Amino acid sequence: MKETAPSSLESILSGDQAAVALLNDRDVPSWQVLLEHLVLASRANRLEPPSAELVEALLGVDPDLAGWRERAFRVMGHLRSEHITAAQKVLVILRPWLGEAILRFRSPESREGLAARYELALFDADALEVARAYFRLRMELFPYVFHYLLRASETGRPMVRSLWMAYPDDRQTRDHERDFLFGPDLLVAPVYIEGATDRELYLPAGDWVDFWTAQRIDGSPAQGQVHLRDTPIDVIPLYVRDGALIPMADPTIDTLVDATEEGVVSYQDVPHLRLLAVPSSSPAELALFNGVTATSALVGDDVHLSISVGDPPADVDERVAFPPEDFTLHLLLDGLFDGPPSAVTIDGAPVPAGDDCRPCYTFDDDRRTLDITLDGPGDIEVSP
Repeated sequence: MKETAPSSLESILSGDQAAVALLNDRDVPSWQVLLEHLVLASRANRLEPPSAELVEALLGVDPDLAGWRERAFRVMGHLRSEHITAAQKVLVILRPWLGEAILRFRSPESREGLAARYELALFDADALEVARAYFRLRMELFPYVFHYLLRASETGRPMVRSLWMAYPDDRQTRDHERDFLFGPDLLVAPVYIEGATDRELYLPAGDWVDFWTAQRIDGSPAQGQVHLRDTPIDVIPLYVRDGALIPMADPTIDTLVDATEEGVVSYQDVPHLRLLAVPSSSPAELALFNGVTATSALVGDDVHLSISVGDPPADVDERVAFPPEDFTLHLLLDGLFDGPPSAVTIDGAPVPAGDDCRPCYTFDDDRRTLDITLDGPGDIEVSP
């Protein structure tokens, strides 16, 4: 006799073995069992459970099923941006039976629309391109992430922190619980309302720079501010703290593991470090896991930076601890420089402008960004 679904989500969450056997059951008799399958698949793959809102959005649950919505909210919690990826993974896992089983609960005339919504949500070409762009950004940020995860393992301070946790004396942060810090130098304000064209977010005390536009948002040293940001579909608001030094990998890298397929570029293939810097009157220093130490400061109107390379710590995996062979400095200078620099020097020697040499520099007059390519460590000075 075929097993039937338990009557409550609690039995799923408790790890009932009969419930586990239902993962391969294609006969889904009710919306309750659908939700149970989703929660179970989440547990089986150690993923966060999908929220009821996401179930509604991707599967087309009828809005008049208020009882199921309320129960799902209680068990699964409200939609959070960090759960979206996990929930989509769950849906992909269940896809072999999902399209067949779920459509039984819909009228024939609505099946085409539901199938289109489901397919669009997971495999839309435009959405895929946006996702790829953020996957690449995440890969570029690998040195930053690795560095601060190492720090977290030593200090116990989490890399991802709510603003109220990072700024406990600022009471306004409690009204912006969805904004968070990703490491000490990046502030993220995820867009969680479908169709939203702008996003109100909170920037704590000090200056911040928009990661995407390089525009500086002037702030008070003693008080934060509410900021309104346009949010086209491909933009997650992301801000860089004044004084930040953010190590990044080369943007051409395709994978962090050893590449076996021809044409795929791995992290080890490009021993290059890109350093994003927002110069500040408060000196900054960063000692990385690969033996690189970088400093940055505003001295008068001039920008002073230095890069040195020493031996990496013995306890860091050699697959990531190798020192870079060359560097690129990416300086965000909006609000500091009104035009191209009058002089750029490395160890006192002038650096020419150009984009096909090393060392050399290029300046984006619209964004007020300066890129300096280096063939090794050195002391850099930039004058306005």
